[in-house]
Amino acid sequence: MTEHVSIRTRAKHDLIELADYIAQDSPEVAERFIDAAENTFDFLSNTPGAGSIREYFTQELRELRMWPIRGF
Repeated sequence: MTEHVSIRTRAKHDLIELADYIAQDSPEVAERFIDAAENTFDFLSNTPGAGSIREYFTQELRELRMWPIRGF
């Protein structure tokens, strides 16, 4: 069962900024970073319980989980 992964606008901007920074040294690695991020989002959409639940003070973020982008 595939779930929907919500990627907030700010997170998209952060990914682009990180890729731009990486591309200053290596455009190939920046492309690999974006591919790895997309693969991570695909994994998370198929494994909705993955990741560590983080503790936040706001109710809005209480179910937020953290998962690394493999290789970065």
